[in-house]
Amino acid sequence: MGSFQERPKSRLAIPRITTDRMSRFLAPTIAGNLTQITLCRHKAYLEQTVFFLNAISLTICLVGFLGIPMLRVQLYTATKLECLEGPGDDCLRLNLTVEWLAYSFHSGMETLVPLLGSALAYAKDNGTVDKSVDESIGEINEKWMDYQVAWPLDLACCIGVILLDFIRRARRMDYHMHDAAPMFSMSLLQFTVACLRAVETFFYYNLLTGISVVLSRVNKAVKRRAIEEKQHIPLTFCLEPPKIHFAVSMLGVFMSVLDVTLILDYMDPV
Repeated sequence: MGSFQERPKSRLAIPRITTDRMSRFLAPTIAGNLTQITLCRHKAYLEQTVFFLNAISLTICLVGFLGIPMLRVQLYTATKLECLEGPGDDCLRLNLTVEWLAYSFHSGMETLVPLLGSALAYAKDNGTVDKSVDESIGEINEKWMDYQVAWPLDLACCIGVILLDFIRRARRMDYHMHDAAPMFSMSLLQFTVACLRAVETFFYYNLLTGISVVLSRVNKAVKRRAIEEKQHIPLTFCLEPPKIHFAVSMLGVFMSVLDVTLILDYMDPV
């Protein structure tokens, strides 16, 4: 009978991750070149994506302040003939739309305030509504000033990110391969941009609620006067729901957070 030969027990060797073996999923013979190529391609993809997001972030900052209407107030009016043809509130027709950009808020309010004054003159209020509307308009102007202060900081951070990216690329052309410092500075600026845009969205919400309160008070005063005179409601104001401007604001916050995530991924050494 032959004797069984006992096989030597071998321990499972787990190679360490070194400069020659940068991944546990690749064999040591091919890990060096293949992993380096993969990492370089991944970093190049992240680098171009970060620059693309930086450009989009700057564009959103400019378009949101200079190109998209911030508020739209619609004035519906009615004539006696239309009210005879359509009973109730069906006789109200869109007469005027007042809209203004973020930078031209004062000019928009200068257009809206006389319309509100005409409505209050019809309501013939004892002064209580007039006083409350004036106070609310003053508060709205203060809220707009808060928004006006936050936006230049947003723009400055976006421009700073673009400049840092160009400086980093210029250093790369001079064979300065270590770009952790400018990339980390870019991530800090983009994080600041995300916080500022969240604050701007909050200020924008405050403006919407303030305008809505003013229009509601004026509409109630006009309706109360029309009921007392047993007439149809001659006019009413309507605040258009936020659409494009609010969507652009939320997109800007998302882009900034995504940019920070990609920058941190780029700085990951492995």
